Amino acid sequence: MKIGIITTSTLTPFGGSEEIIYVLANTARQKGHDVSVSVFDWGVLHHKWKSARENGVTVHTRTRVRFESRLKMVISKIANRKISRQQLQKFNAKGFDLLIVNLGGLSSIEDETYLDLLENYSGKYWIICHTCTEQQHPPISLLPRISSIFKNAADVFFVAERIRQIAERSIGCHLSNSSIIVNPVNMDKAGILPFPSNTQLKMAVVGRLLSNVKGHALLLQVLGSENWKNRQWELDIFGAGPDLEYLEYLVKFYGLESKVFFRGHVGNIRDEIWALNHVLLMPSFFEGMPLSLFEAMLCGRTCVATNVGGVAEVVVDNGDGFIADAPTLQSFSNAMERMWEHKSDLAAFGERAYLSAVSYMEKGLNVDQLLEGLESQKVKKYQH
Repeated sequence: MKIGIITTSTLTPFGGSEEIIYVLANTARQKGHDVSVSVFDWGVLHHKWKSARENGVTVHTRTRVRFESRLKMVISKIANRKISRQQLQKFNAKGFDLLIVNLGGLSSIEDETYLDLLENYSGKYWIICHTCTEQQHPPISLLPRISSIFKNAADVFFVAERIRQIAERSIGCHLSNSSIIVNPVNMDKAGILPFPSNTQLKMAVVGRLLSNVKGHALLLQVLGSENWKNRQWELDIFGAGPDLEYLEYLVKFYGLESKVFFRGHVGNIRDEIWALNHVLLMPSFFEGMPLSLFEAMLCGRTCVATNVGGVAEVVVDNGDGFIADAPTLQSFSNAMERMWEHKSDLAAFGERAYLSAVSYMEKGLNVDQLLEGLESQKVKKYQH
């Protein structure tokens, strides 16, 4: 079978939303399928796509034009659209038995490139959608086109039930062809790690340094209060991104230089993050179903997280984690206080978190089941 996969992500060379199509492409190739993937050109091909290419996956790159000024950004969007349309037309000329469009966010479908592509596509296609924001919706002029594209898909997959519900509300359309899929985690193995013996609480944030999405600045404001500054703790911030200098500035502003440390990217999540830290902090303003949450839980670590995306579908508040009702200073501060009050119980919280994550993943659709469904011409429908 000939399978084509298109990713719409323009933020990073390889993000969390690409993990599933990376695993899907490699697994399908191992099963003997002819797999082609179309990704944006970042100058240097990400090592995971290099690995996929070495495994026999055909990796195509699409031109990505970026400019700094607002005027040139408008020009770049027009240029991107024209070039991408031409390149995707050439990509689709391969005549796929199945086309998979991987939307980093629902808003990606508003791009005329993808609207035109799917409106005029006569073959079978799947849509995978990772995030939707609560506050936004597509322009009313596009809603009939977008809802038609989603309804005409052979299958639509969301990474969380809440994301599915937000998507249906956003486009004003019930999607009976939709299912919930479990994202693969970026670890070779799972299992409860020994709890760090430090008497000082060790906390970690894991993800792209993009504060208006991941909420780093909000967290630093919480930790910059006198209440928290007088406690014994350390925070490791893992990841890279455009807000590094801003966050370093805030660390100095709040006087947290001796408590907050930027660790960059690490290669081994279990050994270099969760063997050393007690709890994951996730003050995000929006998420899909965050891989970093599953990775922490599958290592036996609890979390403090905002109730965004699919977080509350896997985390039990005050049972295996601590959920802030909203990404606000008061709400996240309250959740952090509850975590601090239970700091002597965090190992037990982490053990329960591990069981919750395993249970969730076992119940949901995974990549192998998707491919089995593809080969049998029927994908099992599953909703959490």
